[in-house]
Order: sequence, then C-alpha cells, then structure tokens
Amino acid sequence: MSLQVSQPNKAFKKPKPGLRQVGGVVSNNLKTALSNLKISTNTQTGSTSGTTSTTTSTAPKTSLQKNPLAQAVSKNLTSSTKSNFFQDQTYSGYTRVDGMRTVKPSDYRRDNVEFAFGKYSSNPTGLTPRGENRQNSIIRQYIDYQREMIAKIEDQKKCMDIANMFGNISQGITGLGNLAIEYNKQKAAQKPQTETDVTVNQLRQANTSSEISQGINELNTQKQTLESSINTLTQSVNESNEIKSKNESELTEKESTLSNKEQQLTGYNSTITKLQSSISTDEAELKRLESSLSKAPDGSLTKTGLQNQVDNLKKRIESNKQELKAAEDNKKQTEEEIKTLKGEIETLRTTISNTNERLAEDTKKLDSSKEQLNEVNEAISKYTKKLDKKEDSEADKLNDMKKDLAQYAKDYAAETDSDKKAKIKEKFDKKAGEYNTIVSHSNVTGHTAITKSLGE
Repeated sequence: MSLQVSQPNKAFKKPKPGLRQVGGVVSNNLKTALSNLKISTNTQTGSTSGTTSTTTSTAPKTSLQKNPLAQAVSKNLTSSTKSNFFQDQTYSGYTRVDGMRTVKPSDYRRDNVEFAFGKYSSNPTGLTPRGENRQNSIIRQYIDYQREMIAKIEDQKKCMDIANMFGNISQGITGLGNLAIEYNKQKAAQKPQTETDVTVNQLRQANTSSEISQGINELNTQKQTLESSINTLTQSVNESNEIKSKNESELTEKESTLSNKEQQLTGYNSTITKLQSSISTDEAELKRLESSLSKAPDGSLTKTGLQNQVDNLKKRIESNKQELKAAEDNKKQTEEEIKTLKGEIETLRTTISNTNERLAEDTKKLDSSKEQLNEVNEAISKYTKKLDKKEDSEADKLNDMKKDLAQYAKDYAAETDSDKKAKIKEKFDKKAGEYNTIVSHSNVTGHTAITKSLGE
C-alpha cells in the first residue's frame, strides 16, 4: 500500500490539533503518541518487469504495522526516492530541504520566504507588522535622540548668542562713548579758535586779580563787538528773507503767466495750421470753379451759380488770410513775451539762489556769533566769580602782611642789639618785597607799595 500526496486532496479535512493514536484517539501528549510509532521493521517494495518481491523481517508485528497511516508515513520517509511534498509543479519554485535543523524564529520572517513563482524574487516582501514596528521604534528612538541633541545645541547656541549680544551691546556702548569723546575732540580741533578762546585760555592760567580783571575786560570788549555783529547779521538775515519772499512770489506769478502764454502760443499755432489748410483747400476749389466758369455758356444759370460760388469763395479766402495774418502777428508777439518772461524768470531764480546763499552764510555767522556770545557771557560770569574770590584772598593776605610789617617795624625800633636789628630788617625787606609784588598785580584798594626799609 502506498500513499499518493503529489496531488492535493480536496476531500481532506484538516484534523484537530494534536497527534492521532491507534484507534483514532487524539492525544496532546507527544511522548505517548510517539511510543506507538516506533519502527521495528523496514519494508522495501520493488517492482521489476513482471515480478514482485517483498522482504519482511522476522521481528514480531508492532502497532506500527497495525496502523495504516503510520505505515504510509514510514514508507514515504524511508523510500529511496525521498518523495517531497513540494515536488509537483505548483510548488516547484521552493527550495528542496534534504535535512532538518533547529527552527529559529527568524525563519518565519516574511523577508525569508520566497515566492512560489520564482526563487530570489526581484520584489521581496517587507517585514511583518511586528518586525516593522520594532525597526521603526528603533529608528524613532534614534531620531528623537538626535532631535534632543539638536534642541540642546540650539539652546546652547541661543545662550551664547544672548551672551554675545550683551557683550556686543556693552562693547557698543563703550565704543559709542569713545566715539563721542573722539568726535568732541575732533570737533574741538576742527573748530577755528576765536578771540574768546584765546582770552579764556589766558584766564585759565591767570594767578592774580589784575590778570583776571584784564581778561574780563577783554571779554567785555568782545561781547560788545559780538552784540553789534549779531544786530547787523540779524538785520541782513531779515532783509534777505524779505527779498527772497518777494522774489519767490514774483517768480510764481511770472511762471503762471509764462504757462498761460505758452498755452496761447499753442492755440495760435493750431489756428494758423487750420487756416493755412483751409486757404489751401479753398484756393484749389477756386481754381476748379474758375475753370468751370470759363467753360459755362454766357447768360446761363450754371454760369451765374458758378460766379456766385467763386465770389463767396474769394471772400472766404480773403477773410481767412486776414485771420491768418492776425494769428501770426499774435504768435510773434506771444513768442517775444515768452522770451522776455523766461529771461525775467531766470533772473529771479538767480537772485533767489544768491539770496539763499547769502542768507545761509549770514545765518551761519549769526548762529556762530550767538554761540560765541553765550561762551563770552559764561566766561565773564565764571571769571567774575573767580576775580571776587581772588580779590578777597589777596586783600586778606595783604592785610596780614601789612600787620606783619608793622610788627617788624615795632620790634626793630625796640631792639638794641645790632645783629638782631639786622635780622629783623632782613625779614622786613623780604616781606615787603612780597607785599609790593602782590600790590602791583592786584586790584585791591587801600594798599600801596613800600618804598623805604627800616632805619631809613
């Protein structure tokens, strides 16, 4: 008995899970099921031409021989042909397995399975959903990690950018301060030095009330000059503004007149063109009518009608010629007026331009004079206070020195020792010299120079 499995059995029903034992009983115990399938004999069946031989071992029959299904399976497994369940044409694309090995979970991945219609298909199937999710999960974790690293780098970069920004702001503020200082230095260097600047520099170095007073007097003189200059410049600026305003008003009026004259000239040109065209057309028509009139019979109505047309046409031509002459005369006059207006407008524009230049120059001088006057007033106020303090200081010093000199004179008169008198006289002379120096450079009243020494 042999079992044919090359063709699918449509009537075959899938058995329930488990291993079938002898008698059709299904057992889920693999050890129990296999104990009944122990092979104790091998049967080989061969067919030759016309003869059949069967060889059977002398061992007693076992349950394998009693079970037809077990015998069939045993024959297929031990057959020399090693029949394969996938030998038919339907599954010819699969690789034949000659042996068994340990089954691994990776064997059941979809990408390890070949298509039935061709080995090593050019369109392999993808992973299973579970495997695909597993690989995608790894990729997503890697991407999330990269995103976190990028976010951290961006945060660090923002922090660095903020730090750099504040650093740049700080440097910018410092730089602006330095620029302002340098600008003021350059401005002061570029600014021309005035008489006030010279006087103020002298006042800074003045050590006596006389020198300070002299500098203040110079400042007062400069103040008067500046005030006079400011009055003159103010008057000049006002006059320039009036001239400018008057010329600009006149310029606007003449430009408006020029625009009207140019429009009139355009009208005259149009009229002249129309009249010239009309006269030319009428003269051509007159020639045609005169030719027809000469050919018309005398005394006929046609000749009379033509004569009337000729007379009317001549009158119209004459009238148009008169109008043409008037238009040409008006055009000529208007052109002369336009020429005159353009000259006047150009003169006004030149005058306004010169006035603007003079006005700008006077305004600049006026602003400079006012600024210098403010500096003079500030300097006068500042050094007047300094003069008052200096005079008070010199007055106190002179009074103290005067008292010392009087005491020296008194001591000199009371002293009888010639050496001591000589020392007192030496001190007196020294103090008197200092006293006279201050008196000669001071504005303090009530003090005069000492011309005599002790004992004279």
